[in-house]
Amino acid sequence: MKYILFTIVTLCNIFCFGQTENIAKVNTDSIPSDSTARKSTLTLGTVYANNASYYGQKPEGNTAYIALAASYKFKSGFYLSGMAYKLLNEKTSSVSASSVGAGVNFKLAKKLSADISYTHSFYPTYSPMLQAANAENASLELAYESWMHVSLTGDFDFGKTNDEFVTAAISKSINLFSIGKKDVVTIVPSADITAGTQHFYQTYLTEKKCGIVCLG
Repeated sequence: MKYILFTIVTLCNIFCFGQTENIAKVNTDSIPSDSTARKSTLTLGTVYANNASYYGQKPEGNTAYIALAASYKFKSGFYLSGMAYKLLNEKTSSVSASSVGAGVNFKLAKKLSADISYTHSFYPTYSPMLQAANAENASLELAYESWMHVSLTGDFDFGKTNDEFVTAAISKSINLFSIGKKDVVTIVPSADITAGTQHFYQTYLTEKKCGIVCLG
């Protein structure tokens, strides 16, 4: 069994509406969560990357993309999320991939929380994205919230093949400014270290070769 180990550093812009509390799965892990009155929260995010990466592997050719993400978290901690990707060099469709998910976030202690989620992704035939082989994802995260957000996440990705990953991450939310009374614009620098299997890569190479033969 092959394993990969890598580090990623990201910087994303987040626009959050409503109560500023911890919202998982849309890159808002370090939004303050010390409010005693929990409220339903809508979070919107935008992401740009000059090359798509999936657990440290990158596809052949340039796959720069932009993505829009949204999450709605209820008072109970249950949330719904969605994301849409657009590859900038792709001219055949308006959306290159999309995903929908659901999960629940709950406290284990004052500063320790857990998050359980499930996500299904949609990819076109012969998608150039590495993760197209694994359209299903089940995830469990343990997070410690202090002046920084520290988390440990286990992912099980499955579909045409099965892969498991463990990720340790740290991040820090930095509030920039507010447009209105109930919003905040932040940036979230983060660093991640992941170890896991890479069966998906063989499936990607096989389908890429088939796509060239079938479509070429």
